[in-house]
Amino acid sequence: MYLNRIAVEADVRVLIGTIEPHPQAGFGGGLKNLLPGLAAAITIGHNHLLTPSAAHYSLVGYPPDENPMRIDLEEGAKLIPRGCTFLVNVVLNPTLDPVAVVAGDPIEAHRAGVHIARTLYGVLLPRPVDVVMTNAHPLDADMRQAGKALLNCAPACRRGGVILGFLRCPEGLANVRLPRLILPFPWLRALARGLGDRGIALVTRRLVPAVPPEARFLLRLTLHMLKDYHVLIYSPRLHKDCLLYTSPSPRD
Repeated sequence: MYLNRIAVEADVRVLIGTIEPHPQAGFGGGLKNLLPGLAAAITIGHNHLLTPSAAHYSLVGYPPDENPMRIDLEEGAKLIPRGCTFLVNVVLNPTLDPVAVVAGDPIEAHRAGVHIARTLYGVLLPRPVDVVMTNAHPLDADMRQAGKALLNCAPACRRGGVILGFLRCPEGLANVRLPRLILPFPWLRALARGLGDRGIALVTRRLVPAVPPEARFLLRLTLHMLKDYHVLIYSPRLHKDCLLYTSPSPRD
C-alpha cells in the first residue's frame, strides 16, 4: 500500500466528504479519502479490482462489512503507523441540501452515516423491472462521473432489460479513454455473453501489464453491462466521435 507521505506522517488527519450511494464501495465517504483518495495509482488499481467480482459487479448499497473494496481500504488505513484520523461526513438529499452530519471515529461515524443514507436513497423493489430511467444530475459533469448513475441502477433492472441514461456531460468524456480499435457492436455483445461473468473476470485480469489496473476495471464493468442489459444513453454534449457505437435504428 502506497499513500501520500504527508498524510502518513501527520499527527492528525481530518477527512471531510459526503456519504452517498457508490457502485463499488457501496457508499462513499469514510476512509475513501485516504484510499483511494491519497493513494498511488498501483494501490488504487488493486483496490478497485477487488470489484467487480464474477457474481456482483454493482455493489451499490451493500453493507460496508460485506463489501471487499470497503474492507480493503479500511484495513489499509489501519496500517498507518502514527497519528489519528478524524472523520467529518455529511449526508445530502437529492437537491444537495445537508440532512445529517456524522463525525468522530472514521469507521463508526461512517456506519452511522450509511444508515441515514440508506433510508434516504434506498427503495425496496418486489422484483427487478424491465426498464430503468436514470440521470446523475447534478453530479454529471463528465461521462466518468455521470456513468455511475447507470451502475447504481443496474441491480434494479432485470437481465436483458433496458437502462436509459440521460447524461448532460458538459465536459464530455473527461479522462475516459476509448480504445482505438473495437469489434463491431453485435460481435462485442456476443463475445461478452460467450465469456460469461467468470470469463470476463479472467480475460480482463490477464491483460498485458501495459494496460493499467484502472483501465482493466472500467473494461470489466463495461463488458458486464453489455452482457446483461441494453444500455441507451442520451447526452446533448457528446458527439458521435465520443461514442463506441452509434445505433442506426431504435431496434439496435
